[in-house]
Amino acid sequence: MSNTPNKFDQLSTNSDTEFKAESNDENFIPIYDSLHSNNQSPLLHNFDQVLQLEEDYDETESKSSASGEPKFVLNQREFDENELNVETKSDLTEINEKNSSQIFSDAEDQDTQNEEVDLPVEQNDEWRSQSKHVFILSESGKPIYSLHGNEVKLIAFMGLLQALMSIIECDNENKLNFVVAGDHKIAFLHRSHLILVCVSSEPDKCVEQLELELNYCYNQIISVVTLSLIEKIFSRSHNYDLRNKLTGTEKLLTNMIHRLKSDYGMLLNCVNSYPLQFETRDQVSRIIAQQITPIRSVLFGLLLFDNRLVSLIRPKSRNIHPVDVHLLVNVITGFDTPKSVEFTWYPICLPNFDKNGIMYAYISHLDESCKTCLILLTGMCDEEQSIELNECRKRIQQKMQTQNIFQIMNLKLKDNSLKLDQIGVSELKHFLFKDNKVFQYFVSDYGLPYSQSLEEQQRIFDMYQKLYHKLHNKTNSLRIIYMQKKYETILGWQTSNFEIYATFSPLVTKDITINAINKLLEFTQKNKSKIFLSSMPTLPR
Repeated sequence: MSNTPNKFDQLSTNSDTEFKAESNDENFIPIYDSLHSNNQSPLLHNFDQVLQLEEDYDETESKSSASGEPKFVLNQREFDENELNVETKSDLTEINEKNSSQIFSDAEDQDTQNEEVDLPVEQNDEWRSQSKHVFILSESGKPIYSLHGNEVKLIAFMGLLQALMSIIECDNENKLNFVVAGDHKIAFLHRSHLILVCVSSEPDKCVEQLELELNYCYNQIISVVTLSLIEKIFSRSHNYDLRNKLTGTEKLLTNMIHRLKSDYGMLLNCVNSYPLQFETRDQVSRIIAQQITPIRSVLFGLLLFDNRLVSLIRPKSRNIHPVDVHLLVNVITGFDTPKSVEFTWYPICLPNFDKNGIMYAYISHLDESCKTCLILLTGMCDEEQSIELNECRKRIQQKMQTQNIFQIMNLKLKDNSLKLDQIGVSELKHFLFKDNKVFQYFVSDYGLPYSQSLEEQQRIFDMYQKLYHKLHNKTNSLRIIYMQKKYETILGWQTSNFEIYATFSPLVTKDITINAINKLLEFTQKNKSKIFLSSMPTLPR
């Protein structure tokens, strides 16, 4: 196995002052055990059925060949004409004329009443009025997911998308990336037997952002059904209905799409760490590391507060990608776990760690408010493992309570030391700072008038979005973009060390802007140990 670092694919914990993207083409070998206990959560039970697909399929295939029957196509469900319930001619002749006329009369009345309901989904005004749609289908045109509407009722529409894709890419030399049709932008992503399409009429959304969102949706699917399993399924039956393996997890896709609308970390491909004093963060990390080190099956330990990263414990030679962290956060925010539940097991594939392997996430909230969340990633899941991790979690919880860690973290929510006014530039209304070495970011609070309007905050996010994609465009050589607009002045600055996106009042001068950026850099450097995770304990793995 190569130990070369992966190119910007890791959440680094190196605290060096030199900023360069690490380069690593490491392919991790699957090391996970698929042991299961009899006492499992419904989600885990469903996922076990995914893992057993190959075995079930092989058994059915062998029975079919033994009986001389032709091989069947996996799961035709509602798309198989043979399953349609049609009355025979002999049944219909039993209906007398009086009842028949009454039936047809009632049917006509019902058709008149439901005329609008029976319209195809794509002709429904409410469906058409949505500003964004996301469609996921297989290469054969089988619907898998739709953001709005029932995907089953969109079979014809998805068939059109599949036909468009297949016509353009028929010679394997052309690739359909996007289409601009009037006010609508349509982005396509064709990967691993799946076709993902995003249609948006939002004026502030660029094609690059739509492609980014489709990549997150693809990773979300891989996190539920591994890439190797998808390849195996569709190599044997291109007509397979993948929704069988995603049952119960559709809400994760929907939650992911909604988060992409305003999540800076998902935009910048980095994570948001929770601001803490270095001593407190180090104390928390050592508590967790001491408790999980003896448990050899635990590969990663993460502590989140308010869905922001407090601590990360990892093996010496392994790291975790920011996208994989977002997938874990999406599980926490996407499922409504009852507060009375002490812990939850969730099987997950981390695509940037090993896209063909399964890990098991032990998820537990440590405080009554459910803001503090402990995630332990392990390669096995059984009753003995649950007992061992429960005891580990209780010891971590007890030590953190004894040392008042929960109280300290709650007080930090009201900490004013990192507020915007501490920088001392009244014209600065908001800023976003990304450290390109550790792949973490810090976002300030909003100044007036943005602090009083969610719509204005969304508008700032959309402008940063455009700046980000312009600065990261491969054909663009610009590293600083300065735009004076009607209501504000926007600055985007990209270097090998950091990225800054800032909003100023509309009449600000360039001299004031330069002065503000210098003060901003001093501010972040001064508070770096509080804002970002730097050196973290590692596991002897």
